[in-house]
Amino acid sequence: MTGQRNYFVSPDGLRGLLERYLAFRRLEEARIPLHVVATDLATGRGVVLSHGAAIPALLASAAIPGVFPPV
Repeated sequence: MTGQRNYFVSPDGLRGLLERYLAFRRLEEARIPLHVVATDLATGRGVVLSHGAAIPALLASAAIPGVFPPV
């Protein structure tokens, strides 16, 4: 159906905060080594992200099924 979504809370607020205050854009640019843990929806296994775009990685880590959308 048109207009339905699979989450309750839009990630726009969190994305806006990250875009405004995060001092780096890629995980490998962090001053100290940074490893973000998210879950692979296809397998249910944890995934450790250490390289790549920081904001999508952090949004993926914050995603809670039904609350925030999957990334």
